[in-house]
Amino acid sequence: MRSTSPHMARTILPLLLTFGIVLAGFSLIVIRQNNFHSFEQTMDLETRNLTAKKELGELIGSDLQRVATYFYKILVSADHDRQKMLLDSLKSTLVEVHTALNVLSDGGTLSRQLLLNLPDQDGPPLSITYSLKKPQPDNLEVQTLRPQLIVLEKKLEQTIKMTAMRNRLLNRPEGKLLQEAGLQLRLFARDIDLQLDRMTEDANKLAYEANLELLSLQNKTAAARKENQQVEILWVIATVLCVFGFIGMIFRQVLIAQRSLENTVEQLQQTERQLQESHAEVLALNLSLEEQVAERTRELELSERLWTDAFDSVTFAVFLHDQKGRIIKSNQAYLDLAECPVADVYGQFYWDVFPRREGALPGCIDAIQEDASECLPIQQDVTVDGQTFRSQSFAIFDDQEKYLYSVHYMENVTEREHHIERLKRFEQIMSTSTDLIAFYASDHVYLAVNEVYADYFGVNADAIIGRNVVDVIGSEHYECHIREYLDRCLTGERQSFQVWVDSARKGRRYLDVSLTPYIDDEGQTTGLVSRCRDITEKQEREARLRLSAEVFESTTEGITITDKNGNILAVNQAFYSITGYTEAEVLGKNPRLLKSGRHDNSFYREMWDSLAENGMWRGEIWNKNKAGKVYPELLTITSVLDDQGETINYVAVFSDISALKQAAERLEYQAHYHSLTGLPNRLLLYARLEHSLQQVKREKERGAVLFIDLDNFKKINDSLGHSAGDEVLKEVAVRLQEHSRQVDTVSHLSGDEFVIVLQSIGADYFAESRAQKLLESLQKPFMVGGHELYVSGSIGIARFSGDEDIESLLKNADTAMYKAKEDGKNCYQVYSESAEKR
Repeated sequence: MRSTSPHMARTILPLLLTFGIVLAGFSLIVIRQNNFHSFEQTMDLETRNLTAKKELGELIGSDLQRVATYFYKILVSADHDRQKMLLDSLKSTLVEVHTALNVLSDGGTLSRQLLLNLPDQDGPPLSITYSLKKPQPDNLEVQTLRPQLIVLEKKLEQTIKMTAMRNRLLNRPEGKLLQEAGLQLRLFARDIDLQLDRMTEDANKLAYEANLELLSLQNKTAAARKENQQVEILWVIATVLCVFGFIGMIFRQVLIAQRSLENTVEQLQQTERQLQESHAEVLALNLSLEEQVAERTRELELSERLWTDAFDSVTFAVFLHDQKGRIIKSNQAYLDLAECPVADVYGQFYWDVFPRREGALPGCIDAIQEDASECLPIQQDVTVDGQTFRSQSFAIFDDQEKYLYSVHYMENVTEREHHIERLKRFEQIMSTSTDLIAFYASDHVYLAVNEVYADYFGVNADAIIGRNVVDVIGSEHYECHIREYLDRCLTGERQSFQVWVDSARKGRRYLDVSLTPYIDDEGQTTGLVSRCRDITEKQEREARLRLSAEVFESTTEGITITDKNGNILAVNQAFYSITGYTEAEVLGKNPRLLKSGRHDNSFYREMWDSLAENGMWRGEIWNKNKAGKVYPELLTITSVLDDQGETINYVAVFSDISALKQAAERLEYQAHYHSLTGLPNRLLLYARLEHSLQQVKREKERGAVLFIDLDNFKKINDSLGHSAGDEVLKEVAVRLQEHSRQVDTVSHLSGDEFVIVLQSIGADYFAESRAQKLLESLQKPFMVGGHELYVSGSIGIARFSGDEDIESLLKNADTAMYKAKEDGKNCYQVYSESAEKR
């Protein structure tokens, strides 16, 4: 019985596990069915929401077109009441755009009465409900349209203010102010036109992306349905695979346990090897430390020998003694003076050895009594056997300010004193010189200086004697600039150099220095004489001259210097770069060789009159370079006067402004022509239409305006993209120009709208005949990117005799164009007041 039970358990357990897996599969099927039902509901809601998003994008694009229409009507209108009415409509439309953006940003329902482009007629009501997805990181209306709309409103406000200012100037005589206001207004209008185009493109992109999302949603729903149909088959396969997977997992666990045991054994073996390696490293480290200790011991012994050698190499006597005055260390120079061996010196009182006295020198006693923080060398002179020694003592303390020993050195200054005596004879000569004169000993110590030198560095002449040069001019300046020259001079070589120094009286100064060796009666160089002259002002003048020369040659503007008769004395490198003439080719000649012939004699006469009266002339002039090319330049001529106020030279500075003029012409073109088609834009159209109205009224003739709108153009942009649409618009512009006269104006307003102004049409049928030819031209296929595209046009015709205003004339042509679209498109309609009333 005990043996049977484990066997049954092993048999039943897999069956129970298999049954549990199958039951879990059925449960998953039921859950998946419920999830699919919820998924279908979600897809339905998402489809309606994306449709609303697409409609909102199209609505915003339409509103922006209305904003553009109202804006340009305001721009060309001079009637205050009409401008106010159009401004109210513009603001109302902007509010509607804001409302649509609010729905896109926060969700909600948009209700509006659609407007038709027909007088006094409203379209059907519109209601759009949009639910905002959370989160929504790619919210185009928040990232792009909202900031652009705020910028557009500010620009519209500025432009409307400019329009009001322009209108106030219309009845004033200041033509220049009106022209400037008109130019600035055209620049503002162009900027707003580009802003509207960008916003319209973003709105269209919003609708287009919503349409793509709808297609993606439909594909996703179809795929989900297909997947749901296959679930009943897949659950059986999945259940069988789960059973085999479970068995495989058990087998895998067994293998993993076995592999883990093997890894543990291997890690233990590796740990044992690491311990053995660590033991070897410890032994090696101990050996290395022993070698380092031995090496350090050798270094200390070498350092001791080097210190002793350096101590003995000092030429003057040095010894160390303890607090009681017993010698504990001395150099060889001290032993030579004492005439005693080392064994007889160490441990003796130094006054019993050298110099022999009754006791310690006062300086040594004072040095021992000094505080560690204020311990300075104490100096005194000692005379021994007719020789003078300069004795200095100072005490050495440890970190706890405990006295260790004293250092005492004695320098034989007998010969130096003789030098000082001899140099006193030159003091009178030195005092009469305006140069800075100083005498130095071979160790760079001052023996004598004149009063000019002492005053220059702010020291007393007597106090400087016996001090080293480094104490007066500073260690950094001494090591970097002076010491090398002093050492060379002491070898018998005279030195000359210039150097910057800091004067206590005059600040930073520039000196010209000459060093001369001082040779004694025996022909030995025992010192040197220094003579310095302040050349700061001279050096600054030379620096200014060099700077002026560098500026003259490095400036990018051409410079010409002439005498009072106009003969060229000098030109710079930029003169050659601009004119092509070298300095050798123009020296001694008159600048008239650059005359272009574009200016008459009165121009040059006014130039010379201005020079004579004001001493300067500045303006634009056309000159000709060596190659014969005429170019514009900005020229400034200045008179140079002498002390008596007489002109002695003329200086001309000029620059080639060809690039500036070309840039101005490009800006003028961009302000009046459409960037895509190169046709006159709205601003230039209004100007030419105003001219045509005046001309036909003056000539008692008639003209016509053709308002052209392409049919089905939006489908090209939606299906092939805006680049394809742009190619179609450029080809349309070419065809319209081919079927227009040279006196006519073909303009591109915006999008797919074009206007043609026919001047002097003669008979009324001429406008209809021209419209028919244009329609036939547009019906021909357009080849774009391998695609054969077809568009047509709807044309509205409005005739004029000169009494109409521009706004009314364009509105009439626009109304006739919409009538043509209502009649089936690809046709034209002529505006008439009776037809509009009906």
